[in-house]
Amino acid sequence: MKRTIMENRKKLTMEEMNTIKSIYKMADLILVRFLYMHKNQVWNSPEGQAITIYFRDISEVFMLGKFCRGRLQRWVYSTHRLHGFLPELDQATLSRAKYAELLGALDSYYLSVNESDTCMASIPDSPEPWDLRLPLTRCRRHAMCDTALLQSPSIGYSLAHRALNLILRRLDRRCYIVSEARDLVLIDQLCAGMYREAVYIARRGYFARDMFMEHVAICSMMGYEEFHRASWYRRVASFVDNIGCATESNNFLQTSQRVRLNKEYPSHILEIIQNRLRSHLMNDRCHEHVITLSMVMMAQAIRHSLFHLKKKYSGKFNK
Repeated sequence: MKRTIMENRKKLTMEEMNTIKSIYKMADLILVRFLYMHKNQVWNSPEGQAITIYFRDISEVFMLGKFCRGRLQRWVYSTHRLHGFLPELDQATLSRAKYAELLGALDSYYLSVNESDTCMASIPDSPEPWDLRLPLTRCRRHAMCDTALLQSPSIGYSLAHRALNLILRRLDRRCYIVSEARDLVLIDQLCAGMYREAVYIARRGYFARDMFMEHVAICSMMGYEEFHRASWYRRVASFVDNIGCATESNNFLQTSQRVRLNKEYPSHILEIIQNRLRSHLMNDRCHEHVITLSMVMMAQAIRHSLFHLKKKYSGKFNK
């Protein structure tokens, strides 16, 4: 939203700019309160330390990718394999149960949940850029992350978190792991794979909402226009109820339950699945992660719509 105002001052009325500012100021306030309420957890866990990256967003706001059309085409239609299920995803023949199983088997792929949190927490180890106009520099070395972020196979959340780690290093710290050019090619490859997964989920009825939105939200930061589809934004808006809450689909939760009953998972993966099921069984209408992703997608929808608006719109936002 901050980048949207930077790019579109001539297209927005003062009232519209104030509306956007009020939205991102409220989001900043929520984040500050969250960090304060969980301050002990934040500083004592990799996951908590990673959250602080989103608060120091000056570099990210300025360095968000410019909109580009067709850059992913080379990889979307390539035979480059991130994992062995791409043909089934492309044909939408992979069963929902199998996909739910793959999403739960993170420890079988690069990057696991714990590894991702560790790598996210290591991003602030690299110095903040003092001039955003300068070329990227080498990120501070981290033996595990420098290996895991470059390795395949990866699918679902492991694929998304590889991309997120690389993108945040690029946007927040203006640094690379291999080289500026090679890291960008890898991000293109990862986002092409995420695009193919997002298309698969959409074709199968958006049954995995959280995963669908995570793929779109992450890669939208790089400006790939392939991820900006009006039909996708309309569907995400339909996930949100009249009080602003959203949750995972019943279909996915029920499928995950069946998968869990038929297979043993590591304790931390089992805990994730159990928490989702518990939230569903308690009729929790608000799933924090799903709501967060839907907000990111709506912010991207506004930015993209304004990008293609040729002149100042005479109407007003529907508040």
